[in-house]
Amino acid sequence: MPVEDDEEEEDDQDEEEEEDPGKGKTSSPSKEKEKAKDGKKPKPDSPSKGSWFDAESQTRKAERSWTQSMELVEQDIGKLSSDMINGLADFRRNPAEAKEFSAEMLLVQKRQEWLAAVLQKDDATLSAKINEANEVVDGDAMTTSRDVSALTRAGPCSGFEKLTTVASLSSRASEFRLCTSQDDIKSKFESLQFEKKQLQVLMASCKTALNEMVAARKKLQAMKEKQKEKEVKEATKDKKRAGSKSAKKTKNAVMHPLVDTESAPWAADTFRMASAASWKNDLDLSKPFVLSKAEECLEPEDIQKGIKGFLAVFKDSSIRVTEGRAQAPVQEQLAESFVKSLGTKLAPEASASQVILSLNSQERTQNPDLFKAMFTSTFGVAGSHISIGKFELHMLPCLRATYQGTRFVTVILLGPVMKHLAKDAKEQVTLQQVQEYLFSCTAEDLTRIADDGGAYCATVGPNDIIYLPPGCAVSHRVMSQDVSGFKVGVLSKCMTSDLDLVHKLCPENAAVRQALQLMKKASGRKTNPQEDDATKLKEEEDERKEEARRASRKEKEEETKKEQEAAEEARKEEAARKHEEAKRKQEEEEAARQEEAKSKQEKEEAARKEEAEKEQEQPSPRKKLLLEKAS
Repeated sequence: MPVEDDEEEEDDQDEEEEEDPGKGKTSSPSKEKEKAKDGKKPKPDSPSKGSWFDAESQTRKAERSWTQSMELVEQDIGKLSSDMINGLADFRRNPAEAKEFSAEMLLVQKRQEWLAAVLQKDDATLSAKINEANEVVDGDAMTTSRDVSALTRAGPCSGFEKLTTVASLSSRASEFRLCTSQDDIKSKFESLQFEKKQLQVLMASCKTALNEMVAARKKLQAMKEKQKEKEVKEATKDKKRAGSKSAKKTKNAVMHPLVDTESAPWAADTFRMASAASWKNDLDLSKPFVLSKAEECLEPEDIQKGIKGFLAVFKDSSIRVTEGRAQAPVQEQLAESFVKSLGTKLAPEASASQVILSLNSQERTQNPDLFKAMFTSTFGVAGSHISIGKFELHMLPCLRATYQGTRFVTVILLGPVMKHLAKDAKEQVTLQQVQEYLFSCTAEDLTRIADDGGAYCATVGPNDIIYLPPGCAVSHRVMSQDVSGFKVGVLSKCMTSDLDLVHKLCPENAAVRQALQLMKKASGRKTNPQEDDATKLKEEEDERKEEARRASRKEKEEETKKEQEAAEEARKEEAARKHEEAKRKQEEEEAARQEEAKSKQEKEEAARKEEAEKEQEQPSPRKKLLLEKAS
């Protein structure tokens, strides 16, 4: 890359002749111009008189130019990475549809992980990925496309082994300071440009993967539309339908204020979750908090084995691509081991709050729904995954211990949201209204909720345990590495009021009802017979409503099934009728062709006979000649 010299000498100095001691006078630029006017070309400087190289000025220019170019590259890679994350999030909104594009989504996700690696400040992640990809290249040559595990570890583009991080390449701008000539600067630019080109090759392959994923969905949508138009055209001969369904516009999940660290109120530290190294009696169980330094809870060998086994399956599963997250209950022995290990982090301080992490055999029998909801499970979330306003299973409180990965988490409490919605609501607030509010809320809405003590955020990493209170809505944005860990339900007598609020919002939630009854019993609350009767009547009424809903749902399903069967029968009859009509038409056309061929054959035969008769009536030329001679 050529670099121009600075013009530091003044005009009056340019007009003077300078005398180089020992070498005579040198002509000024003005005299060289005069010689050029006279038709005389100025003599080029001899090698011994090489022009002076302003090292400080030129190397600084080169260094600044390289730094600026790498900043642009970093911006482009960041934008492309964001586009890929948005694309995956868009596909994951419809899990059923996403399964049809799992191969394309897998490719986009894997290449996005490489983009995230080159944006890291250190080379550790990128080096690990290069080594892993090289193992695939050097492995069995018989690997086929069915070896999904190998394909997911393959390199993202040609020359991937020469990739380097943007930070590393940017830092090499200082190497220009060692240049002593313009040629050195040019040579250095060329060598660095080669490494920069590898980043551009990676970006090109990522764009290709993203475009192919989008194109695959468009192609499928076009095929479905074409098939639909064909069916409509066959069913209604007099009408034609044109056009296609417009894609549903969805909000950009990445920029949603619930997961945007730059949006209010997350930009300030005012609404950060409380954090402690161990459980304390003054921790408020109606609000989320983080327990740090929980290494000892995850150190036991059976716990390590359990989470690593889950990770091995999750890493290559299709659900990781299509939905981005998974959760699976562990074996009972492992569940007991984890609860016991977790208890060392909570006891003895937690005993004052009567914290319950598991149910005894009698409680399990009496509260089957609650037992299933609280049971220990492993969970995994794909890197760069985004989730907005999701509730925990049955809206019950829990502890999530992180084994690996980092994510930005925001928690919105149910009470302040319902209070906010109740101001404008004519009827009781519903769960659907709460969910719609969470998805469409603005930064200003969040600030109001936060001011009422209902919004909190935290960055949760390895060996952190996050507590999530009853009924809270959780949003997260995962960093580049997959997140995994253990989740276990937790109950306390301090949660009665929050559980009661959830129960009022979702009276049909059996697990919450059982948790509420168990905690009231644990808190020793005395109820009078009228309260007991009212509770019993409420439960019976809820059960009757649930049975009525089930019966109605079953009736609708049967009606739908009958309609579908009738439609299928009508379709078959119509198809049979069309088949018979086509067959009859074909037979008629065949008969007409045969009749036409027969008629044509008869005409040709008649013409031949007529021609023969004419020939017999007329004498031949020889006979005619003999007759003439005889006459």
